Amino acid sequence: MTKFAILGLALVSGLFFAAGCGGGSNSSSSTAQLRVVNAVEGPVYNVLVGGNSFATNLGFKGSTAYASIASGSEQIEYRGTTGSTTDVINQTVSLTGATNYTFVAIGSNVVNGALYTDQNTAATSGDFDLRIINAATSLGPADIYIVPSTGNCGDPAYLFTVSANISGLNVGQASAYKQFKAGSFNVCVTAHDAKSLLLQSGVTAYTSGQVSTIIVTDSDGNLPLQFISLTDLAGS
Repeated sequence: MTKFAILGLALVSGLFFAAGCGGGSNSSSSTAQLRVVNAVEGPVYNVLVGGNSFATNLGFKGSTAYASIASGSEQIEYRGTTGSTTDVINQTVSLTGATNYTFVAIGSNVVNGALYTDQNTAATSGDFDLRIINAATSLGPADIYIVPSTGNCGDPAYLFTVSANISGLNVGQASAYKQFKAGSFNVCVTAHDAKSLLLQSGVTAYTSGQVSTIIVTDSDGNLPLQFISLTDLAGS
């Protein structure tokens, strides 16, 4: 398979968060908000930030809550849980104060980290905002359809009647946040310029003001695809 070098809640068994875990918003110029995610099937990681433990036993599709981190340069390390001090990921990132970030482990044969800047203000009243991250190394560019509950993206005939909300999203890339009226939607994934469904989220209710991220990943570099759903800010 192709090896990608990518730079930059979930239910997590045995996961512990760093001190200072907080909500999605951050108003301090001296600190940023950081959460970490494991989008690699198989390995379980301990995660260190600035040399300090940030998360333990972070399994596949696992994520942490946001935690306050000093702004500026920070070292992020993912390593195994068996006492090894060898890092799978060792990356220095620059964090701006009063900003929220998501750091994601992506890959299969080659694992890399990607840092994404998150929206930390609520969606407009009556709307929700949704972003997609493509972490599926087996997929290549993806098209994303965000379909009202009245639609049926499992029917190719239906997909031919609508355009993708997000087109050609490359591996490692995050879309912009897209705004929709609050309600129930199904998120559907196809390969770019294809109308054959590969994955759908099932109908999910999104509330006024909510901000969310969906990560599309795969199964150790192969199909089937899988979703990781994250709440950036809860709605009302």
